[in-house]
Amino acid sequence: MNYTELLNQIIKDAQLSNKELLQECENSGFKITPNYLSVLKNDTSKVASDNLSRTIARICGENEELLVVQAYIDKAPEVIINILNGLYRASKKAIYYQLELIQDEDEKKAAKTALDKEFDKLPLAKFLLDHVGEDAENLFPDQTEKVVNKMIDKQLNPQKWIAVPVDSDMEIQYLTEDDLKRINKKPFNS
Repeated sequence: MNYTELLNQIIKDAQLSNKELLQECENSGFKITPNYLSVLKNDTSKVASDNLSRTIARICGENEELLVVQAYIDKAPEVIINILNGLYRASKKAIYYQLELIQDEDEKKAAKTALDKEFDKLPLAKFLLDHVGEDAENLFPDQTEKVVNKMIDKQLNPQKWIAVPVDSDMEIQYLTEDDLKRINKKPFNS
């Protein structure tokens, strides 16, 4: 996604008309014409100044640096783009690895589908700002949190089994999966 595509996407996501965006820009100290906005939205060789890009991103509810970072990505040499895309792909693989910890196959498939959709719509600039920069958040926090919470829950609340003794003088015992594994390894005494 280039600057022009990202600009159009964030304006669309913010559900702003051109007129509303122009008014908000003017309220923020940037008087731009409808013609200039049209150029920015349609001419891939044109980008706004860093300050105007920050203003538009803020008006659209995005990180103020989003369009600025995208403009620099668009100008970056191919070797830098390849490195950034490699980081992007490696991060996706790392999340996929975490999703493998989900035991339920349907849940795992749904999580992978959601992750694919998230990566498909995530511009490289947003990925870098949200997940790689100094103020980075967790990578796809809702998916990561779900996996980690499931792992923690399994440790803190392991599945329990009830052992009902044949002898009525003995108490019912609650067994964890680990208890069952230990019992299954011992030879049966009759």
